[in-house]
Amino acid sequence: MATIGIRFLQRLEGQVLEIEAHTKNISDLQNSNIALKKIGEITHKISGIAKPVGYPDLGKRAAKLDFSIHLYLIGNPNACEIEELISESENFVRCCLDILKT
Repeated sequence: MATIGIRFLQRLEGQVLEIEAHTKNISDLQNSNIALKKIGEITHKISGIAKPVGYPDLGKRAAKLDFSIHLYLIGNPNACEIEELISESENFVRCCLDILKT
């Protein structure tokens, strides 16, 4: 299990960089849906593996962000505003970086 956890953290480093890059593109209205879709795909993957390798809180945060993005992309009237999604994404990145520092 330790090897799987190490591989997860190694993969997480690259995923965090991707999320950061896509987060910067969210405010560009022409690319916002593409950026959000990419972030959603990444957080969906993280949410599925984080808990089994020992990071349940990270998995919950990833699932929440993925769900918020999904609601926004399908046009749900209860969805977050774009600014809130940017903030959630930035907070998720900070959470990941905290985990990677340990």
